[in-house]
Amino acid sequence: MAPRPSPPQSIAWADLRAEIDALVCVATVEVPGQGGVDAPFFGDRERCGLPPASTPVQRAVAGGYADARPTLIALRPDGDALRDALALPDPAARLGAVRTLYVTPRFLGVLLPRIAAQLADLGLPCADCPPGERPPSRTIAWDALAPYIAAYVWPDPVVTPDAAASGKTQYSLHICSGRNGVATLPEPDPQIRVAAFLVTIHTDAAHERAREALRALVEDPGFTALGDDAARTAFLRARLGPSVAGDPSLRPALCATLARFRGDTGIWVSECDPKRPVRPT
Repeated sequence: MAPRPSPPQSIAWADLRAEIDALVCVATVEVPGQGGVDAPFFGDRERCGLPPASTPVQRAVAGGYADARPTLIALRPDGDALRDALALPDPAARLGAVRTLYVTPRFLGVLLPRIAAQLADLGLPCADCPPGERPPSRTIAWDALAPYIAAYVWPDPVVTPDAAASGKTQYSLHICSGRNGVATLPEPDPQIRVAAFLVTIHTDAAHERAREALRALVEDPGFTALGDDAARTAFLRARLGPSVAGDPSLRPALCATLARFRGDTGIWVSECDPKRPVRPT
C-alpha cells in the first residue's frame, strides 16, 4: 500500500502574527542634545534587537515589511497618540501600546498580501489569516488631491540669526510624514492624505521643483520686504506647496507615482487618464 502523501505545510495566523508583532518595537536612539530617546520602529530586525532572519517565515515577514515600507510609513500613527504610548513608564505596556497603534487592520491590509506572496512561493500558505483592510476604490478630481500635495511641500520655520551671530537666514523645507501642513486643511480625508504623501515623497521631479520654487520665493520682493521670521514663514507656506501642486508640467510624473501606489491607496485621479475620463465620486 502506497504511503499517504503528507498534507501541505501551512502556518497558523497566531504564529504569523507573532512574527509580525516582533518587528514592531521601541528602541532607544541617541539624539544630539537630548541623549537617549525612545522611538518606534517597524520591519527592522536589527533595530528590534533580533538576530537575522533564519527561518522561511521570518524571511517572508522581513521581505513583506521591506516591500510594504513606503506605504506603511504613510500610515504612521497619530502623533499625539504615539507620544502618549511612548510616555508610558512600563516597558511592556509601552511596547503593547505602540504595537496596537501600528498593527491596525489597515496596516495589515498593506502588509499581509506581500507576506502571503512570499509564503506562497515557499509553498507555505496561511489558511486562517485575515484579509486585512483594503481601501475603497475612489476616483477624485485633481483639485481634491492638489491641496494635500501642497500641504506635504512644507517650508520649515524661517530662522534669522541675531546681529551677533554669523551666517545667513536659514530656509528649508520638508516632505515627510511628520512635518507637514496637513493639519491646516479643513477636515483632512485620511485616504487622500495617504495617497498625497506617497505621490509627493516618491516623485523626484516634485522635490526638484520644490527646491527651485523655494529659491525663487526667497528672492521675491514681497518676501524680502517682510520684517520678521513669522511673516516670512507664513509667506513661504502660503505659496510654496501650491506652486508645486499647481505645476502642470509635474502632473504626468505625479500621476505615474499615483498609479504605482493605487492598489495600496485606492485613489485615482480622473485627470490622470484623459482618454478615459471617470466621473469623480
